[in-house]
Amino acid sequence: MAYSEDLKQRVLSFVAAGGSKKEAARLFAVARSTVFVWLGQPPDHQRRKPGPRTGHKIDRAKLAQLIEA
Repeated sequence: MAYSEDLKQRVLSFVAAGGSKKEAARLFAVARSTVFVWLGQPPDHQRRKPGPRTGHKIDRAKLAQLIEA
C-alpha cells in the first residue's frame, strides 16, 4: 500500500521536531519499518510510477540469429 506524500511529510516533520520513531509510527498508524525507510531516503526522493520499466518487444532480426545459432 502506498502512503500519501502528505502523510510522509507529517511523519518526517514529527520526527525532526524531536518525536520518537516508535511514537510517530503509532500516532500516524504506519509501520516502524516504514518510518525508518522514509528517514533513510534522500529529501528529494520521488516514487516511481508502477508498470514495466523496459520494453518487452522482441527484435525479430536478433531472434532469427538466435534461432539459427
